[in-house]
Amino acid sequence: MSSKSSAATKRAKKEGTVTELFESPQVVTEEAPAEQPEYHSILRVWREMLNPEQQRRDKLPTPDWCAVLIAKWPFLRFSDCGAVQAEYFRIFDHMHELIEQAHRDNPEAFEVDDREVDIEENKDIYVHLLFEFQRALLIVQSEWSYDDPEAGAKMAALGEAQAQMLGKDGLASYLGVIGLPFTQEEQDAMNQELTEFRASLEV
Repeated sequence: MSSKSSAATKRAKKEGTVTELFESPQVVTEEAPAEQPEYHSILRVWREMLNPEQQRRDKLPTPDWCAVLIAKWPFLRFSDCGAVQAEYFRIFDHMHELIEQAHRDNPEAFEVDDREVDIEENKDIYVHLLFEFQRALLIVQSEWSYDDPEAGAKMAALGEAQAQMLGKDGLASYLGVIGLPFTQEEQDAMNQELTEFRASLEV
């Protein structure tokens, strides 16, 4: 394992995350040239991160990864880690399909190479995807059952998927990095739609 990935793993342990399942993003180091790196739309970044080929699906759960997972979700056993990983990637298959559908509908939006253009022209796509990501997570949550033999593993996987998608350092946070504006009215409207959708699942 490289020093960069070792550092990422140590940071993940400290922060209580399980980012080992994803390849570490490339960062600009102090030794890198001073010029600005080439800009890629957040849509393109999301698509690459949600691509199953970029996820470490071929790796069995490691002792370190399981230790972090169990420390975060104390009701788990080490023998649950494989089920958590499988369910986690099953959830991300849904997210992958959503981003692929967006790409099929608007392929040119993924090729934007200017931040301001990304904000101005792609905002509606970002808002739509944020809604769809949350809706997909609500569907998974509605399918959870306490009497499922893998209920604990599925709950942990859902929590980790929510953090990876919508948490402080998740995919949604990348929109804050580029300064994508959301008004209170837009946020309230999305919350209302999600509340109504959640209620429809409980009927």
